[in-house]
Amino acid sequence: MPEPRRRHHRRNNEGDKRRKVIYSIDTSVLLDILIPDPYFGPSSKETLKRASAEGKLVICPVVYAELSAFFRQKAELEAFLTKTGIKLSPFKKDHLWMAGKMWKDYLAGGGKRKNRILADFLIGGFSKTEADAIITRDAAFYSDTFNTKVYYLKKDSE
Repeated sequence: MPEPRRRHHRRNNEGDKRRKVIYSIDTSVLLDILIPDPYFGPSSKETLKRASAEGKLVICPVVYAELSAFFRQKAELEAFLTKTGIKLSPFKKDHLWMAGKMWKDYLAGGGKRKNRILADFLIGGFSKTEADAIITRDAAFYSDTFNTKVYYLKKDSE
């Protein structure tokens, strides 16, 4: 009896029609690269490089707005996003609904960390409903609050 034919699956090949992994990026990771942060900068850069090779990189409008404070011209921000392969995705009602519900729960629970602002919940709601994982240094908040998969390389010393 002949052996059954086996299909060889190759990821990210030109003919591959499967959906790529979508990574949402938190502002802190991008600021590590832009400022640059001597401690987190190299690992943030490497994380984005690896994630980009595996899938699609996206940011939500809040991250775009936060990043804009670090550029003199809109064209400079757009050039940075193009160079890094990061796409701006618009908010959808599902993102906003998720953020609002989680914000309400956070406030009703007394807010474990007093420094949380609505922007954190907008990023979390976007990531939970739009992406497969979030790239962030705030892993505990996003994984605990939104049960979101976190993708981040830690420093070798950690």
